[in-house]
Amino acid sequence: MPRNMIVALWIGIGFVLIALALVIWGVSTTAGIALALGLIFGWSVWRWARTRRTWALWLAASALIAASALMLLRYPRQQVAGLLVKLTPAPGGKPPMQTLTVPIAFYAAQITMLDPRTGQGRVEHLGYTDPRGQGPAQNLGTASFQAQARGWWLMEAAIPTPNLPSGCIPGVVTVQGLPRGAFWAARGGQDIQRQPYLDEETITWRLRCAQAGITFAYLRPPWHHLRPLLAPFVSWGTLREGLFTFLVWLGSAVLAPVLAEFLQSWLKARMATLATWVREEV
Repeated sequence: MPRNMIVALWIGIGFVLIALALVIWGVSTTAGIALALGLIFGWSVWRWARTRRTWALWLAASALIAASALMLLRYPRQQVAGLLVKLTPAPGGKPPMQTLTVPIAFYAAQITMLDPRTGQGRVEHLGYTDPRGQGPAQNLGTASFQAQARGWWLMEAAIPTPNLPSGCIPGVVTVQGLPRGAFWAARGGQDIQRQPYLDEETITWRLRCAQAGITFAYLRPPWHHLRPLLAPFVSWGTLREGLFTFLVWLGSAVLAPVLAEFLQSWLKARMATLATWVREEV
């Protein structure tokens, strides 16, 4: 055996032992599985490059898909545990905002998610007389909260603002607590700005009419990590039907040549077996 092959073999054995140690000792099961999948992927690519065998290419693709799924599922799961939604008068607006009972210059909705997966929780409406949201808060009421699913990946949060006077009061909305990249769109939002910080981001937009309430949509974790890939599908009006049609087309396009080659090989093998049997009988 060539010397370089021996070195590669020992390196591979070392990686396998490291993977087993990571799994057995409980250091990181995910890292151990990822290491094993990496070995399978690398070996399959090397094998395909030398032999051009189709099975090696399929094995490499399977290992790559498995590794991608592993990283997606085991990625630090940022759940939307809570949201802080603020509403302040827009520059040139009418501060303070006058509710039917309490004059306020700063409104905040503190949302606590009881079940982040379904978007169920409660919301506490708070009002401040200070335009910066400082000082004691006046409780304007507490109610249940339910974010609505919009398709497979989007959640829509709708927050009714306190009973403001008639007419439209322009305001500035600020949302804190969303994972970075999760915000999708705001109903009636203008001049939307994002300010990321670590794994979260603060979203700010202008609202022409505060009385209409605050409504925005976000990608439910962990799908926000795949935002660039999901964007075309989320934008479709018929999301489920469009996605299903695309997946069916893609699957048929990929499987057609594979099935054709398999059937051709199978028929040739059966015909050869039949021909051999006929010759032996004759």
